[in-house]
Amino acid sequence: MYKKSTLMRCIERRKGLYQIEKIQNYVRFLQENLNEIEFHLKNYRLVQLVSMGILQFGLNLKTQ
Repeated sequence: MYKKSTLMRCIERRKGLYQIEKIQNYVRFLQENLNEIEFHLKNYRLVQLVSMGILQFGLNLKTQ
């Protein structure tokens, strides 16, 4: 398992790579880009991000 701070640094790097400022926009980006999801799956991060609830807010954006 990764530390929360390690995961957040990874998210911040990926947001910067795509010039995304808000976590909500990055979650939307994840929903629309399979390649980004595959990146996290290959690095075993996505499951942990979901289990920590980091993505739960963003996943709920779609229903609102």
